[in-house]
Amino acid sequence: PGATPPSSSAGASPRRAQHASPFARGATGRSVLGRIKRVGTSPGLRLSLDSRAGEDRDEVLTQAAIAAHKAGGNKGAEGPGRRRLDAFFHDVYAPFANRHRRLLLAAFALLIAASAWVGSHFEVESTERDMLPANSNLARFNAWNDRFPMTAGISAVNIHFLWGVVGIDRSHVDPGDPDDHGAAIIDPRFDLFRDQEEIAAFCDGLAAPPARNWTSGGEVTCALTAFRAWRFARRAAFPVEDEVDFYAQLSAYLSAPEGFKFARWVGMTPDRRSAEWIDVQAVSSLLPSQHGPAVRGHFAFWEHYAEAMNLVHNFSTPVLQTSPAWKSMVTLESLAKTALWGMACSITFATCCMLAATQDLRLSLFATITICAIVTSLVAAYVLMGRTLGFMESVNLAIVSGIAVDYTLHIAHLYRHSVLPTRFARTQEALGIIGISIFSGAATTLLASSLLFAAYIKMSQAFGATIFISIALSFVYALGLFVPLLLEFGPLPPVTQRRWMLRVSTMTNGDGKTLLNGAARS
Repeated sequence: PGATPPSSSAGASPRRAQHASPFARGATGRSVLGRIKRVGTSPGLRLSLDSRAGEDRDEVLTQAAIAAHKAGGNKGAEGPGRRRLDAFFHDVYAPFANRHRRLLLAAFALLIAASAWVGSHFEVESTERDMLPANSNLARFNAWNDRFPMTAGISAVNIHFLWGVVGIDRSHVDPGDPDDHGAAIIDPRFDLFRDQEEIAAFCDGLAAPPARNWTSGGEVTCALTAFRAWRFARRAAFPVEDEVDFYAQLSAYLSAPEGFKFARWVGMTPDRRSAEWIDVQAVSSLLPSQHGPAVRGHFAFWEHYAEAMNLVHNFSTPVLQTSPAWKSMVTLESLAKTALWGMACSITFATCCMLAATQDLRLSLFATITICAIVTSLVAAYVLMGRTLGFMESVNLAIVSGIAVDYTLHIAHLYRHSVLPTRFARTQEALGIIGISIFSGAATTLLASSLLFAAYIKMSQAFGATIFISIALSFVYALGLFVPLLLEFGPLPPVTQRRWMLRVSTMTNGDGKTLLNGAARS
C-alpha cells in the first residue's frame, strides 16, 4: 500500500510471484520482488549490476531492497517519525558493529577467556554466610561467639561415635515430614559388657593427642568413663566382672542424680538387662561458622581415626563416627554438582527453544555461545565480588540461562525472518526494529533490581545483584558478541532464493530516480 504500481508491471507472471522466495515476502504479504517490478522502469535511467560482484553487488542489492520496502509503504524503522533510539541502533550502531565486527569478536573472545580464568577460582562456601548486615546485633554476637572455645551445647560442632548401630533405615521416611529421619538399624552382635574396658580406653584416647588436637580442649562426653569414676569413688572395681551385675550397676548409676545426664547416651533395653547401643560425644575444634573444605578436613580426620581405632581395639562391633556438620558439608558439595547440572540443563533447554523459534542451527549455536559467555562472566563477577558457591549461587546459576537468552532470541528471530539478502541488511533491520525494545526492557529490569541493593537482608541484596549483573551482561553480549557473529557468520537464504535479486538489471521508480540513489540518500 502507498505506491500505485504503474501499468508496465502488468506483465508480471503470477506463477513467478507465487513461487517468490519466502524471505522476500514483507509484513503485508507482498514480495520485495513484486515491489521492485511494480515501481516501473525507464530505458533512459538504467543501473546495470552485471559488472558488479561479491559484497559490492550485495550492498547495491541491499540498498535497492530497502528502497523497494520504502516504495511499498513499509516505513518501520525508516519512517520519518522514528525515535532517536531507533535511529541509533539502525543508523549508528549497526554500521559501527559491521565495520568493527572482527575487532569486537576478538575483544569479546579475550573477555570470555579472562572470565573463564577468573571463574575457575570460584570455590564452595567455606564460612557461614551472614543474612544480616555486619553492624546488626545478631551478626556482632556471632562474630564474638566464634572467638570463644566451643563447649558441649547447641552451638558446638559435636562428633558422635556409635557402637551397636549399623546405619539408618530410611525406606519408610515421609518426605513431607522434616522430623522423620528414619530408624536406626541395631547390630545384634553388640555387647556392651564385653566392650566396657575397650570403650573406656577409646574415650581416654580422645582426650590425648592426636585426637585432642582436633577437639575443643579434649572435652569428651562418655558414659563409661563417668561410670568408671563413679565405681572408683565407691572403691569398686572396673571393669565389672559379672554381666548381670554390670548391667544392674550401670542401670543404677544412670538412674542416680550424678549419672542421670548420661542416660540418653546409652540405649538400655526396656528390661534394663542389656544395652543396644552407646554414644560417645567429642566437642570438635571446628567452628559452627566454618563450611566447605574446613569441614571436609575434619570429616577425613575423624573417619580415619575411627577406622584406626577399629584396628587397635577389639570391639564387638565397629565404631561409626557421625556429626550434624557432615550433612551441611554434603549439601554444599552437592550444590556445586547441582549448579553444573542446572546450567547444563537450562542451556540445553534454551538452545532447544532457540532452535524451535528460529529453525536455524547456526543461529541456535551462536545463541548458545552467547549464553555460555554470559554465565561465565557472571561466575567471574561472583569471584570478583568475593562471593562463594552457596545455596543462592547454585539456584541463580541454574536460572540465569533463561534470563540471558531473551535479548539474543529477539535479535535472532528478526534476523531469521528478515526479507533482506545480506547479513548487514538483516542485522540492521533487526536492530532497527527490536533495539529500542531490548534497551527499554534492560533499563526497566536494571532499575527494578537495583532497588534490592537497599534491602536489609543480605539474601535479597545478593539476588538483586545477580539479576542486575545478568541483565547487564545479557544486553552487552547480545549487542557486542551476538550481533558481530551475525554480521560475520550469520546464515543467509540459499542461493536459489536470492537468484532473483542477482538478476535485477534495472531498478528505477516512477519518478525517474534510481532506487539506489534514493536508498543512499536515506
